[in-house]
Amino acid sequence: MTDQPKTAIVTGGASGIGAAVVRALLDAGHTVAALDLSADALEAAWSDEPGVIRLAADVTDRAAVTAAVDEAVARFGVPGVLVNCAGIYRASNLLDTTDADFDAVVNVNLKGTFLPSQIVARAMVAAGVPGSIVNITSVAASEATEENGAYAASKGGVTALTRALAVSFAEHGIRVNGVQPGPIATPQGLAAVADPVYAERMVGRMLLKRLADPAEIAAAVVFLAGDGAGFITGSILTADGGVLAHR
Repeated sequence: MTDQPKTAIVTGGASGIGAAVVRALLDAGHTVAALDLSADALEAAWSDEPGVIRLAADVTDRAAVTAAVDEAVARFGVPGVLVNCAGIYRASNLLDTTDADFDAVVNVNLKGTFLPSQIVARAMVAAGVPGSIVNITSVAASEATEENGAYAASKGGVTALTRALAVSFAEHGIRVNGVQPGPIATPQGLAAVADPVYAERMVGRMLLKRLADPAEIAAAVVFLAGDGAGFITGSILTADGGVLAHR
């Protein structure tokens, strides 16, 4: 096998955790293909960054993901790192959740983790390239609320999928791990804590009493993706400010 290349693909790379991961990987010396549903958002985020290749694709569409990965490989070779950050959240009590909302959340969050993982891993295996895959899951996988049922189910699936992928890919030198964040200071997270009921329930009992900066989650991702985590696979790193410790 060759050494792990200093190239990466990041899904959901135009905003939020995904954009923070792209920046952190750039700072760690990687060339990055940022994949996102919105070409406009990618342009706004990364048009001035020569180290980023912008690829618009729907992570739930196998043909679209395959085409994006093929383009990335053609431009900078087989990646050594894949980070699955693409995700959506639709709040509702499961008594009220529609089929359309449930399907959308599960398709983007769970299938949208599986498809890039399989497609990129196949490229790694074909090239004999060892690699690292990091999936973004959530504390919701371990703790549901009245309005996050579909999201909790999808992220529970991502957590289980992460371990299953680690088992399936180990013989090929591909490590698979996950990062499980708590509340984060993304636009969505900041809007949520504007609700005093939510703020009391979540932030009020966090041991660190604050939202995570996306860069702090990205630092955990870069650690798991790198050589310093070379003996770690099938693991979920919790970066939640103490939410689960204080449940």
